[in-house]
Amino acid sequence: MAEYLFTDQMKQALPSSYANTSKFEIKKIEIGNKYKVPAELTIPNGKGSFPAVILIPGSGPEDMNESIGPNRLFEDIAYGLSSDGIVVLRFDKSTYVYAKEFESGKIKTDLENEYFKDALDGIEFLKSQNYVKNVFILGHSEGGYLSPTIAQMSGKASGIILLAAPASYYYEVNRYNPVDILKTLKIPVLVMQGRKDYQVTEKDYDIFKENFGSDKNFAFEWFDDLDHLFMKWNGIPSPDQYLVAGHVSDKVINDIVNWINAHS
Repeated sequence: MAEYLFTDQMKQALPSSYANTSKFEIKKIEIGNKYKVPAELTIPNGKGSFPAVILIPGSGPEDMNESIGPNRLFEDIAYGLSSDGIVVLRFDKSTYVYAKEFESGKIKTDLENEYFKDALDGIEFLKSQNYVKNVFILGHSEGGYLSPTIAQMSGKASGIILLAAPASYYYEVNRYNPVDILKTLKIPVLVMQGRKDYQVTEKDYDIFKENFGSDKNFAFEWFDDLDHLFMKWNGIPSPDQYLVAGHVSDKVINDIVNWINAHS
């Protein structure tokens, strides 16, 4: 069964219907200082200024597309948003680029080196561009879990988008609670979750809603048929769904665009 999945289903999906590469420029850059990482900017055609989003990936050594099997979640989001007038910055994680240095201990494995350093450098880069008018943070999975503290550390984010973000997570002796951080921030937050998510469940979504359901700064989106990658899934949630080629739902892309434009 596994062999069938890899040979016949792990084929890259055709380009998504909402990605129109004629509407934006793709620019390869690097971010960071001592340990630079490759990054890609997608910049809408025109003079701007445009709202911008930095994408914060999930756990593990993720590339800038958050490639999982044949699927490229962050490429879908970047191309979808930039086709509709939003600048997007995404980057390879340091743990992906410098795997040997992390494994040997040359680079300390902690949140600072795995997440915060590159995310904060990326935000500073976007804020320095004359075609950018404001910057939003979009975090997926563990990247969503950590996005509130990235926003707090930066102090320059206009809003946060949480895609399948855990509300509680055992990491670094469980010293970090995103709900507590969100209570200190006074910026708009969009929480999005799919019912077919194999990794992050409705329980996490409910924790966010219980704490912020009446807060005017918060918006919530629930999708009955979407999985952890915000792609449609008809079966029972399982790891197998990541091996089937698909694209982020166009409704998710449209809802993110509308929410960003409403807060820009």
